[in-house]
Amino acid sequence: MFLILRLIVLGVLVFIVLTVFFIMQEKEQTLITFFNDGQEIAQIEVEVAKTEAELRQGLMYVEKLPEKKGMLFIFPEEKMQSFWMKNMLISLDIIFLDKDKKIVNIIKRAEPCQTDECSSYYSTDSAQYVIEVNADFCDGFNINTQTEVNFVVE
Repeated sequence: MFLILRLIVLGVLVFIVLTVFFIMQEKEQTLITFFNDGQEIAQIEVEVAKTEAELRQGLMYVEKLPEKKGMLFIFPEEKMQSFWMKNMLISLDIIFLDKDKKIVNIIKRAEPCQTDECSSYYSTDSAQYVIEVNADFCDGFNINTQTEVNFVVE
């Protein structure tokens, strides 16, 4: 009887630990909507990266990014931003936005890199937000520096 009680308590503790672990692993998500001339042209669901560790990790080691999914990087301040594709497994479009969510520039088809000598991709002006999506997303939806971007993060 005592052994059964101990096993039940142990099972409950394991359940609690695993539940807390998976809750902590869930990343914040938000929707981003793109508009040209006031018309919605695309909407994607993104994982939000804003802690130092999340900003460093990004989409490294991701083997496949589902269609209309991506990552939103939120930096603590608006400044020149640079990204590289080290340990990336997929090609991406990288969209740099200023503090007012206006597109500064877009890098199309940034290629993955598995060496220590990877190219860096830069914003052409100060940026506070960066969106990474599958390569060719911007061409496919006609997203350019005139496109309006709307999202809310908490």
